[in-house]
Amino acid sequence: MLRTTIALTITAIFISSCQTSPKTVQRTDYGRAQGSTYAISYIAPSGTKHQASIDSILEVIDKSMSTYRDNSTISAINRGESVAVDEHFWRVWQRSVDIWKDSEGLFDVTIYPLIALWNFERKQQRIPGEEIIDSVRTIVGMEMVKGVTQDSFALPLNMKMDFNAIAQGYTVDVIAEFLESKDIHNYLVEVGGELRTKGKNIDGQIWRIGIEKPDEEERQDRFQRIVPLKDAALATSGSYRKYVEDTITGMRYSHAVNPITGFATNDPLMSVTVIAETCMDADAYATALLVMGLEKAKKFMHQRNDMAIYLIYYDKYKGWQEIENAAFQVLDSK
Repeated sequence: MLRTTIALTITAIFISSCQTSPKTVQRTDYGRAQGSTYAISYIAPSGTKHQASIDSILEVIDKSMSTYRDNSTISAINRGESVAVDEHFWRVWQRSVDIWKDSEGLFDVTIYPLIALWNFERKQQRIPGEEIIDSVRTIVGMEMVKGVTQDSFALPLNMKMDFNAIAQGYTVDVIAEFLESKDIHNYLVEVGGELRTKGKNIDGQIWRIGIEKPDEEERQDRFQRIVPLKDAALATSGSYRKYVEDTITGMRYSHAVNPITGFATNDPLMSVTVIAETCMDADAYATALLVMGLEKAKKFMHQRNDMAIYLIYYDKYKGWQEIENAAFQVLDSK
């Protein structure tokens, strides 16, 4: 599944005079990865440099799960090959199965053919007809993938996978685990807008994250909410920048495609933010909730206390509205 990357601002201020000791600094590594950018801040002894290792991690994950690379494991599988998959791939697949079940099929990594059909790279187009959508739906559905193992992974004929709605979050988790293995326990890892934090910034403050307003244009006052994020992961999925507009009716359809019906959503729900223990979960559930649409998402969020969930939607009478579950309210009160 595709999802819109929501810009996030790290509100920590990096001032050397606030360092906790002359030998402790807050380093931030920047770069490009997975079709986007990354910014990884961590507090460590002066001279500590982990960017080369971080770039290596990103390369390994891309070779495993990037559909944009012909030599990746997932590309080989999508060509109909049966291959052994690495630990990264297997962990993401297994968690994808869990979330597919938990979302009653609305999070489905075999959705690739439907995403290709809708072609969200073109803003204006004639939307696909029901007949072609029904035809493509016959090769979408995780229930059809059976008997796969880490040593032998193959899809049924013509099926294709895309980990786009979970792999970036997983990447954040892997980098966070790497930093902790290096005895770094104060960090903020951000890849493509998905992020995970631990501890505090160099000023001794909890990391604070800005959630964007659902607006097509970049604005100076672009944040709807700024929230503290301590020892947790956050992902936002939105439908207001990536969409298609029907050239006949003028109706807009979100990039959030329902894998069961095959149709892109046309729903008042514009933005979903999920805070969870892992970024893999936050990433995947943000997508699943966006696909659910407003009414189902509201029901789902109020049944869960294991995730903090925040929705922004448009009411034609009241304008932009917000709703959050109890877990988010607790977080926001800190």
